[in-house]
Amino acid sequence: MKTWILLPTTLLVPVLINACSGLSSYEYRMAHSEGARLFDQHCAVCHHYAEDLKEPTVFLERAIHEGGQNMPSFDDVMTAGEQHILAEYLANL
Repeated sequence: MKTWILLPTTLLVPVLINACSGLSSYEYRMAHSEGARLFDQHCAVCHHYAEDLKEPTVFLERAIHEGGQNMPSFDDVMTAGEQHILAEYLANL
């Protein structure tokens, strides 16, 4: 019984997140596509799998902005908007 109730709920989570974000499905797809493009352009050289970077958006934005351990800051490479799109993309994989 619990599995039957949870399955539809888990399938609706992405839809609910999208609905609550205020983005149309087209805008959401475009942001996702732009996040994937930014990852491929700036991150894939060192981080081969985007799924390995799934962290909270705030953590990812700070890491992208400030850099970390062996990672350089991307503050002078990407706009704040691009940094946010990339962080959202990674956080929501």
